[in-house]
Amino acid sequence: MRVKEGSVMIDLIDRKSGKVIWRGWAEGEIKNSEKAINDIPKVVGNIFKNLNS
Repeated sequence: MRVKEGSVMIDLIDRKSGKVIWRGWAEGEIKNSEKAINDIPKVVGNIFKNLNS
């Protein structure tokens, strides 16, 4: 099965309360699955750039 879209979601959870205190995500079209896999570190980095926003 070919994947046409992908998404990455990151939740930061407060250890004491167990509540989500920040959520970041990215989603997009996947044209080349190997490139998409190799791009995951860059995508995660871009998500965390928004942490202080």
